[in-house]
Parts: sequence; C-alpha cells; structure tokens
Amino acid sequence: MTIQSVSREPLPSGNAARRVDDQAKVGGGRSFANLVKQTGEQVVAQTALPEVVRVKKGDTLIGIIKDAAAANGRTASGADAWRIAQQVAQHNGLRDVNLIYPDQKLALKNVHAELAALPETKVVTKAPQTPAAATPAPAPTQSTQAALALRMAQGLSAPSLSRINTAGPVPAMHTPVLDKTLQRAVEKGFIAFQEIGHVKAKIARMAQKYNFQPDDFARLTLMESDGMNPQASNGSCHGIIQFCDGDDRGAASVGFAQNPRAILGLSAVAQLDLVDKYFSDVGVGKNGRERLDDLYLSVLTPNARNEKRRHVPLDISGQQAAYLHVGRDQTRPITRQSIWTGLVQNANERLRTVNGASTNPPAAARSWKVSAYNSQQ
Repeated sequence: MTIQSVSREPLPSGNAARRVDDQAKVGGGRSFANLVKQTGEQVVAQTALPEVVRVKKGDTLIGIIKDAAAANGRTASGADAWRIAQQVAQHNGLRDVNLIYPDQKLALKNVHAELAALPETKVVTKAPQTPAAATPAPAPTQSTQAALALRMAQGLSAPSLSRINTAGPVPAMHTPVLDKTLQRAVEKGFIAFQEIGHVKAKIARMAQKYNFQPDDFARLTLMESDGMNPQASNGSCHGIIQFCDGDDRGAASVGFAQNPRAILGLSAVAQLDLVDKYFSDVGVGKNGRERLDDLYLSVLTPNARNEKRRHVPLDISGQQAAYLHVGRDQTRPITRQSIWTGLVQNANERLRTVNGASTNPPAAARSWKVSAYNSQQ
C-alpha cells in the first residue's frame, strides 16, 4: 500500500497558506491589525481551489485534501478529510483510498463544494505579556512522515494488507510494538514511508506462515538492527536480522555466500524475502507456536533451541549484547529467560520516545507469554 507524506505542485509548500497583510483594510476603515487586537484572531486568506492535482512522491490522499482545504482558508478535521478523500477516490475510480501513485492526476472539482463548506481557519494571536514571562521550550514534535506512518501502520486492515500481498488472506493483527517500530524506522530514515504497508504485509504473512507474533519479530529486529534497519552491519553480519558471513550461516542460507555485504544494497522489503527463506531453512514454526526466545534463537544460534529449559545456560559462542545475559551482566550466561526478558526490555527502552500506540501487548498476549514460562522444564 503506498501512502506517503505530503508535498505537491498545485498547492503551497508545506501546509502554510498566505495570510492577509495585517495592514489591509477591513470594512469600516479599520485595519486588519486593529481587528486582530480586538478579536485575537487572524483569518487565513483563501486561494483558488485546483481542479486537478498531480500526485508527487510523498503524497497521501488525505494530505492532499487537508492541504487543499488549508489553501482555501479552511480546516479539515481528520474525519472530514477522510470523508472527502473517499469521495475523491470514488470520482477518480480509485479502488483503494490509500493507494495513489506519483504522477497520477486526481480531479478535485467534484469536491469543491465540500471543501468550501469546511470551517474557516483562524489563528489565535495572543498579545505579549508585560513583563514577558519565561516559558519552557516546547517539546519536540514528531515528523509528519512519522505520524502518518504510525496512523497508516495502525490502520492497515486485513483486506488492505491482502491487496498489498496477494498470496492469500492476511489475519487481522493487533501490533502496537510493530507499529511503533515502523514509525521509529521512518523517523530514523531506515525505511521509506511508502514501504510501510509492504513491510507490515510481509511480516503479517510470515507470522501466519511460521506461527509467531508480529510484535516479537519487531523486538527481534530492535535487538539485531536497531529496528528494521536494512543498512545495519557489524562487519560480518548484515541487514535487518543480521545475516552473517560463513559457509553454513545466514548469508549463505539465503544465497549470498559469495558476497554477504550485497545484502546491504537491498531494501527492507527485499530483505524480508530473505528472512522468509531463512526461516524456512532453519525450521521456524515447524513444532508449533514460536515463543519470543525461540524466534530469536533461530536467528542467533539455531542449535541452541534444543535446550528447552528456561533457566539453563545456553551454548552460545562469542560476546553478545548485555541485554541477552542474565541480569545484563556479560560475565553471566545466556538463558531462554534472559533472552526473553532482555528483548522485551530493549524494545521498551528503544520505543519509549516514540509517540503513539502503547508498547503494552493486549491482555491475551500477556497471559500467553507468562504461561509459556509457568512450568519448570
């Protein structure tokens, strides 16, 4: 599904519309500046509505509607923008309101009346305080692309995901950790905004095929590549799940034995195809539901999956991230329990500053994760 951020030719750059010169006269000889003093409000000027817009890279249909409204001195709420976007989609023969392409031309003439009926945009102007009081700097706001990424990732329905990936039906998903990981990946520039739908659809497909939780895959990538970073590399392991060099290791398994670093030239979407092949090769999901620790061991050291007891040290060579060790102490062993705890803690800490969906899994998922470790094996 291609939903992208906002910028287009027929409209002013960004969302800023021209404002009326505050020296312009307003009826009765009063200046606009005097009117502002009395009312505390500025009315945003209107410009002619375009009859046709050309979609540019980074556009969304809802963004186009909101910008068209802003250019006409109007404010479109989320509900209004969605309603009008559906009308535009219908008038232009779009099968999916969320699917538009660069250079596509969209007629807006049929919704001019709807746009003109929206409430006028007014900017409240406050007089400066005397003496001026010191105020704390505003908190940083998330980027438009990242906000749209989160809304899109959360809003992708099973039918929409199926249209993106036509290999069969995609189950409905509640994926707050995955959604925030994708939003963070956009914020950090790991993946392009327009890739979000395809990435989530591929993960959903693999989750169904290999019987794991999509949020657990997100936690895995947050440990391995800082969260869906296709350019992540430690020199010998590369990509979103760190395909490692070696004749019998991950890169060789997916066909990159001769040039493992070439994996870094692939997008996140393309690398997910390699993940699919790798999971098939190492038998992910063949014995039933994959717990978080099983899924991670399939990437880190598949042979270590043979030890099923949760507190027994695992045979894992080399120095690993502190999160994976008991008590985050690299002098202590790695166990299934420490892997599970470390992956959850790492994900929570990395996603803490991401605005939007909660990282807490639904009650059903929490109870499943707890019950997985209730019995000593």
